[in-house]
Amino acid sequence: MRFQISFILVILLLSPTSFAQKPSGELEILFVSSGNSLLTDNDKDLLSRAMEEIGYKVVYRTVPLGRGPKEISNSSVDGELVRIREYGYVHPELVRVEEPFATAYFSIYSKPHKKVPCTWKELIDSKLRIDFQRGIYYFEMNLSTHLSDRIQAIDTPVQMFRRLQSNRSDLFLLDKLTAERELGSSMQAWDVSYVCDIYVAPTYMYLKRKHADIAVKLAPVLRRLKQKSSSKIPRE
Repeated sequence: MRFQISFILVILLLSPTSFAQKPSGELEILFVSSGNSLLTDNDKDLLSRAMEEIGYKVVYRTVPLGRGPKEISNSSVDGELVRIREYGYVHPELVRVEEPFATAYFSIYSKPHKKVPCTWKELIDSKLRIDFQRGIYYFEMNLSTHLSDRIQAIDTPVQMFRRLQSNRSDLFLLDKLTAERELGSSMQAWDVSYVCDIYVAPTYMYLKRKHADIAVKLAPVLRRLKQKSSSKIPRE
């Protein structure tokens, strides 16, 4: 009987599953869902694999765009994805995972052939009527102190398309991937034209400060998996 028990223990120890690292905890990670095209399924899969390597399981929570900052500050979530570097300056309760996760293109759209400046100072000093999507931190960082009848925060891309079409605005600001997705999937032909990128920035994952040790461990693993993933893309 003792021999049988010992034999079973040896079999269990030698089983391939016994060598796999088991998640030691679960982290709930937030990302905003309102048209955020930056976070693809491949991105989420890559992050999940990186977290598993250091012993954690990821659970994703999506919230509307405008609720992101409030959720990360007040709720029990452990972190947030695809935020620019400046986001950390106003959230001292967070630490940044020092490996960029995706690239954000913050862009200007207007009617075709309309002359529109491509710097913040010129935009703010102009008489142009400007819409921007509420909840995108970079736009709010630059425009929230200039709100007026001329500069307004709008809730959805479609609202901005309609306002431009009905001549209630001269331009709107939106992240390029979201704009392209919304315009491309719409059944309506919007008279909208891309003008320029006013800012291009890497985005990062942030974790609550209590997880600072995880942030340090995660960065090199994420970097390695990204490099490995990109090396598999065939070159022309």
